[in-house]
Amino acid sequence: MNSLTLLRNGVKVFPTSVLHDDPREAGCDVRELFVLWGPHIRQTDTLRATGMADFGTDYHVKLPECNYVGPARWLTHCMIDATTVDGVQTKPSGTPGICLGRYAHFENFSFGGDCWNREEDGGLLGWSGADDYDAEVTFVNCDIDASQGMDWGACYSWENASRKLTIQGGTLRFCRFGVAMAASGAAAQQTVILDGVRLLGDANGSTSYGESSGGDVNSGGVLTAVLNRSGSTTMRDCTVEAIGLTKPYNSKWGCPRIAALCTNQYYSGAGATSFTVERCKVNITPGISQAVYDIDVRGSGKLSVVYNDEQIQAAESAGAKLVAEARGGSGPDGNFKVWKP
Repeated sequence: MNSLTLLRNGVKVFPTSVLHDDPREAGCDVRELFVLWGPHIRQTDTLRATGMADFGTDYHVKLPECNYVGPARWLTHCMIDATTVDGVQTKPSGTPGICLGRYAHFENFSFGGDCWNREEDGGLLGWSGADDYDAEVTFVNCDIDASQGMDWGACYSWENASRKLTIQGGTLRFCRFGVAMAASGAAAQQTVILDGVRLLGDANGSTSYGESSGGDVNSGGVLTAVLNRSGSTTMRDCTVEAIGLTKPYNSKWGCPRIAALCTNQYYSGAGATSFTVERCKVNITPGISQAVYDIDVRGSGKLSVVYNDEQIQAAESAGAKLVAEARGGSGPDGNFKVWKP
């Protein structure tokens, strides 16, 4: 039997809530419980969940700001059009299926679904374009699966607010971006920390192509584990597998770049950004991609460079800060291939 239990400092606040055995009915139960419990939930509370809940296609889900402990699997399939379920109000741009608040900490959770929007960017988890608050979210030993029927990112943010996203262990599956921390103008400082994560990207699973997937290898779309347009990214002990398109989305759009580890520029300008990459390994299957690099940092903001390997010195011209302390790239002798301007 699926159930949810809310604890505060180890003490049960609400009785265990029994959910329907049917996953979609269980998803409706969870959504209603969030509305009921919302005013009572605090950041220090722990929400324990078991079983599977499918939030369906009608609405995106806004999660309370607290701690979450599984094992549980939550699915969502929303944002299949540019309007809300009533067919009138246009949804906020860049809205993911599962919307996060200012704080969340997940352990042993699995997320999945097929979230996309034919007119705007979307994703599985993250913040909508209407959310302008700072936030801090952590995933520990979670499986985040946005490998089919998605468009932009598994973890997605689009707003000039400072956010910190930490993923420790587990698996991140994606179509175009594993983590996309971006905003118009890239004014805010975003922090991304990936520690011991397996990242699997396949652009062929994307439902939509997006404006940034044009054919320019310098400014067009990119398949990458991390896109951070302003702030800092740290990747340690991660493995990345990136598979490019086998054919263009159409005659014009086709993600011409693969950057298996990170990038900070696509289509429009980026801000000051630093990347630290340690003990990471990558494997790239280019497909029709015209530009193939482990690390792509062709940013336009104020950037600095630090390197300790000859292969990384190429990043100096690109204007990025990189610390690469291991082999495992796709270049000669396992070195990282870094974009050269």
